[in-house]
Amino acid sequence: MAQLPTPGGNDGTWGNVLNEYLEVSHTADGSQKPIDQGFATVAALIADTETGYTTGQVLLAEGFRYEVADVAATDHDVTTTGGVKLYVLPQRGEIWDKQFADESDDATRVNKAIQKAVALSEAGTLVKVMVEGLYTMDSPIKAFKFDGSDFSFANIHIEAPAQGYLNNKRTTFAFTDGDNPGVVTQNIRQLTLKNIAIVGVANDLLLPSYTDLLERNGWWNTNGAVESGQYKYHTGILIDPFRATQSAEEKFSYFDGSGAEPDHYVASSGQGSTQILVQNCDVQGWVYGIFTSGSAVQLGDSITIEKCNLSYNGYTVVIGESQNRGIHVNDCHVKGFDVLLGAGTGFGAGTGAGGYVNGGVFVFGYALVNVDTSRGNGAFSNVYAESLWAVGHITGAYGFSFNDCTLKLVDGISNSSVGVDAVLTGTGARFCGGFLGTYAGDRRRMN
Repeated sequence: MAQLPTPGGNDGTWGNVLNEYLEVSHTADGSQKPIDQGFATVAALIADTETGYTTGQVLLAEGFRYEVADVAATDHDVTTTGGVKLYVLPQRGEIWDKQFADESDDATRVNKAIQKAVALSEAGTLVKVMVEGLYTMDSPIKAFKFDGSDFSFANIHIEAPAQGYLNNKRTTFAFTDGDNPGVVTQNIRQLTLKNIAIVGVANDLLLPSYTDLLERNGWWNTNGAVESGQYKYHTGILIDPFRATQSAEEKFSYFDGSGAEPDHYVASSGQGSTQILVQNCDVQGWVYGIFTSGSAVQLGDSITIEKCNLSYNGYTVVIGESQNRGIHVNDCHVKGFDVLLGAGTGFGAGTGAGGYVNGGVFVFGYALVNVDTSRGNGAFSNVYAESLWAVGHITGAYGFSFNDCTLKLVDGISNSSVGVDAVLTGTGARFCGGFLGTYAGDRRRMN
């Protein structure tokens, strides 16, 4: 067994590492344990063939800590090449997906980190799941406890350390399977996604069609939301998607009904997800960018999307059935869309609202809204929008308003779509201050 390098030394094995990491390891109960073995990288730890460790020893790799599990353990997190079972230990309130380096598949590795965070949450320890780099995902990210139970006390936080486009520091989840969603959550409280690009493969579907808005209302069915067809599968962030009965062709291929991964849930009234924050993220390349409660009624009373780039999604934010309310889109940039805000809250209990869009810049889209709210309201406030072909369609919206907004509509994009298609159809909207006008478009297809 290799010897522990001198704390703080630079011998080429660890480099300069803070003494506190080398000398002690703080366990969950606050006790301290010495670091017994160190590795230059997590990969080197996973590739270790040493078998002479004892239960409870603490190993260090790249500043990450692991505890040796009993040989008979079944709840361990990773296994070395030598067959040693290890528990991943959090460091300063964080765990990283790279700590699960025995999984080469990106989606599997991230999901293992999430499930570790879930287990820690159940034990009373809240941690962030930290991700960094370019991830190629061939299956969804499942941000919930995947056993069919209500997990209403969960706090799942997935974050990249760097925002935006800093010198190769943009963290991207690039999804390769068009038959499944990107990030899925179900029946939880407090989900945070931060500093991550969630990129789909449906870009060829997404440029606005510029056909008449009402002719494209076929995606809006008699139950007020998309409950069938392919569209709900192509969703960047999917909140509470399941219901009690689904036909076989509507089930997600990666949620296979094997028992370990049920293919649907029952989200009873008031038992859905809430306190969801999507911040500083890119969501692009999806038929639906963010879709909440596509079928079963739920309680989405605090869902916030802020300071995000939501570009080239057919439908940017879609709100599902009857109990959604308190959904806010704040200071986002949206480009290339058919509908920016869709909602169908007039069904079931009918207590939902159409959502609130506060600030932001919206360009090159077909329509701002396609909303049905029999009881709730909604609003656009202090937004700037241009190169739009319609304000949209509103049915039964009580109190839906456009407050201090600048809305610039352009002529049709082709000879078959001359002139502005529709300023506003339907009923129940108010314009309070701001500017609404039209100007001649340049008839170029935006891209």
